[in-house]
Amino acid sequence: MKRKWLRRLAIAGGALVLAVVSAVLAGKYWLVPFVLRQQISAALQKQWDGQLTIGAVNFNWTGPSYLRGVELRDAAGREWLRAGSVKLTPRNWPGLHPVLSEVEVENFALQGYFAGGALQLPLKPAPLSRGGKATVDLRALTIRNMSIGIVAEGNARTGWGGLQLTVRPDGQRYRIELKRMTNVPGEELIVNGTVEGELLEADLNVVMKHTVVQKEAAAIFAALNAPFVTQADGKMDVKVDLRGRLSDLPSSFTAIRISGAIALADGRVSCARGPLMTGLSGEIQFDGQTPPSAVAGWSASFCKGQMKGNLTANILEDGTVKYHCKADAQGVSFDEMSKLLSGSQETRKGELQYIFVMDGRTGAPNETVGRGYIYLTDAHLGDVPLLTSLFNFVGISQFDALQSTDVEATFAVKGPVVTLNKARVANAIAAIDIEPGGQVDIEKHYLDLYVIVAPVKQVRDVLRSIPLVKLAMSLKDRLTRLHIRGDWDAAPTSLISKESLKGIKDIGEGTVDFLRGVVSSGGRLGKTLYNEFGERFNP
Repeated sequence: MKRKWLRRLAIAGGALVLAVVSAVLAGKYWLVPFVLRQQISAALQKQWDGQLTIGAVNFNWTGPSYLRGVELRDAAGREWLRAGSVKLTPRNWPGLHPVLSEVEVENFALQGYFAGGALQLPLKPAPLSRGGKATVDLRALTIRNMSIGIVAEGNARTGWGGLQLTVRPDGQRYRIELKRMTNVPGEELIVNGTVEGELLEADLNVVMKHTVVQKEAAAIFAALNAPFVTQADGKMDVKVDLRGRLSDLPSSFTAIRISGAIALADGRVSCARGPLMTGLSGEIQFDGQTPPSAVAGWSASFCKGQMKGNLTANILEDGTVKYHCKADAQGVSFDEMSKLLSGSQETRKGELQYIFVMDGRTGAPNETVGRGYIYLTDAHLGDVPLLTSLFNFVGISQFDALQSTDVEATFAVKGPVVTLNKARVANAIAAIDIEPGGQVDIEKHYLDLYVIVAPVKQVRDVLRSIPLVKLAMSLKDRLTRLHIRGDWDAAPTSLISKESLKGIKDIGEGTVDFLRGVVSSGGRLGKTLYNEFGERFNP
């Protein structure tokens, strides 16, 4: 009888041990991983519009646990974050109230998506804070083999790898150290500093030396939706301090104060048809104020000429950048520039000077407003169909003098539309005065402007025979007013129609002086518009 009870007791004990072992194994391999997945996903979904995927959970009752194959995607399925493994080390474990204290991440990739010039971070409104026991008291965060990338519209992308990040507590602050591990000569990235308190008050120093490559710059320009510029390369030397509340990011960039400078050297900037600037050097200075602002100055070679410029930029609440830019160039080859802007392979002589000022905001091309001045001298324009058609209209058929033509103009730009304030064309056979308000729509290839065309010989005869006091009225009878309107790709003769001068009360003094100057100089223009409007181009 005694043996019978001992046998039953042994069977019951074995069953109990088996049940406990089964429970432990079920907890380790099924229940706890399931709960961990659910809790992490639920916590994240309160603030993230998307889905978290964890490939595997390796739970350990007596030590660190591991998450494998972690991916974070947005509602559109785009991957924002990927981690090969995440090591989670708790304190007070085993126990009723474990606290996560150390995190180590291996093979971490983070990328952001840009559209319309701004980061499209899919965050939900932050939930109201509620009291409760803290489940996270981070004492150490280490991320190894980290990469950060951006993806812009049109799938332009770039990234920076070889990063290592460590975060450790230092009193009430966290000490941050970010380094980039690379064997490339001249490359350096070190970020040191502290982040303090619930508001994440940051005080960081950034030192970086980096050679920008074309693919990298192209993705950044695409992300910021920068107009016209498509590629760049060159060397950067960065020494800046960042201070402010990281908790306000990314909803508010204006809380971050940036001070220091970025030096540029050996730079090259290009548009779709070729290089805009070579030998670019300059410096960007940050003033340490809020909202963040920067001032830059640069010089470069441009189409065989020399360019200098300056820029002011301010970061706005929505993450876009409001900017004011001025460029001044002299000695520019008209041949090089016309090929760059129009794609034409015709060889043209001439030298160009220009000033251009532009105000705008990244991500808002229709808000871009510019104003400028151009002065083109000794240009070959004999093969420009519209110009030869204008001269034919007033009876001029010999165009040898068009081999040496001057053009001077002031203009304004808003979006794709160029509005001419004053514009003049002159050579040995004719003078053209373009009336203020004429428009050129670059996007639609549409012209709408009025011009007054005067053969130089007729003007010379009038000047010789008419007293100065009657000169304006006499010139009015000898001039031809033409309206140019339509698609500039159409036949030039279909764009030109003759208009009466009767609607004009008098020929302006400026026009009279212009015509007299053309005659006396043998068809050359001086920089009269520059002297008259130059002060308008100052910031």
